[in-house]
Amino acid sequence: MFTTQTLAHGPVNVMEHRQVQVEGETVSLPPRAYVLSPGDDLSAQPGDVRAVCEAWWTPERVAQYQAIVQAAEDAAEPMAD
Repeated sequence: MFTTQTLAHGPVNVMEHRQVQVEGETVSLPPRAYVLSPGDDLSAQPGDVRAVCEAWWTPERVAQYQAIVQAAEDAAEPMAD
């Protein structure tokens, strides 16, 4: 099972809840969390996660995210002498 949380600036937090059967008992494993950003390849994602990302990543939100990333990269560049 997957749960998602959308972030205002574009990324989507994904939490994978995993369970296994051990000697007839269901055991919950620690969840696996990861972040998907606009432009990430979604081909390996489950359908429900893909659907959330595709709906959330509107052209406007993707442009906003790209501007934020570019501004951070520009700020991180060393200043020329």
